Amino acid sequence: MLKFIFIFFIVLNFLNADDKSVLTFIEENQKDVAVYLHNKNPFHITCKINLELESKNLNDKKTILKSFDYNSKTKIATFPRPQGKFKIKSNYTWSLGTINAVHTSDYLYRLPYALNSVQMVTQGFNGKSTHFGQSQYAVDFDLLSGTKVFAARDGIVVKTKEDSNKSGPTKQFNKFANYITIRHPDNTYATYGHLKRNGVVVKVGQKVKRGQHIGYSGNTGYSTGAHLHFVVFKAKDHQSRTSLPIKFISNGKIIQEPIQGQRYKATN
Repeated sequence: MLKFIFIFFIVLNFLNADDKSVLTFIEENQKDVAVYLHNKNPFHITCKINLELESKNLNDKKTILKSFDYNSKTKIATFPRPQGKFKIKSNYTWSLGTINAVHTSDYLYRLPYALNSVQMVTQGFNGKSTHFGQSQYAVDFDLLSGTKVFAARDGIVVKTKEDSNKSGPTKQFNKFANYITIRHPDNTYATYGHLKRNGVVVKVGQKVKRGQHIGYSGNTGYSTGAHLHFVVFKAKDHQSRTSLPIKFISNGKIIQEPIQGQRYKATN
């Protein structure tokens, strides 16, 4: 009868250094050593894992780059079991989202503020200030601090932050941004950013409907004034994401590219 030994290794997570939501562990029998990744998060992750098995007579290395489902345990590698003592070293980095998401490109998003209210776009797609690279297709709306924010699409809340009251004009302030991140039915994600302190009214795991009140706008993080930053994205790799071009609906018209300085009315 084979004897199974379960050993847990807490591994490095360079993007989330003080977070233990992603772990590796092994299952060992007389022939093999299988390595598993446990993603405890309520969202997909895209992860690069470096593994090294060390023993007296064997040194074997593997590198895996893969997207993992939320709340999942997945076998990522198998090594022949060496004779005698051995150890497995592992380290990894991950980003939120999955490279396998296929965006529903014809979906018409609701503008993320109160119905029948009119707000101005302060930075649209390919904005010269900050909307390039990973934020190429983000949109900034000129919302006063404390303005209600509404879900642009159905989804499940997977991550929130609301404890910050700091903001500033450099990237060093990125970590102080309050936000809500929601997973959509097509496994893309949306982030509503720069919310006010204590400005989140939904909880992780909660299902939200298009048009549901989810929070309040603010001026936190890498920001020089109150506004709402909205972006839909998927993972690009273990370190970055790809923002996605989206379409909004306003007064029965499709907004294919929000224009800076233009005002749009929120409608269903």
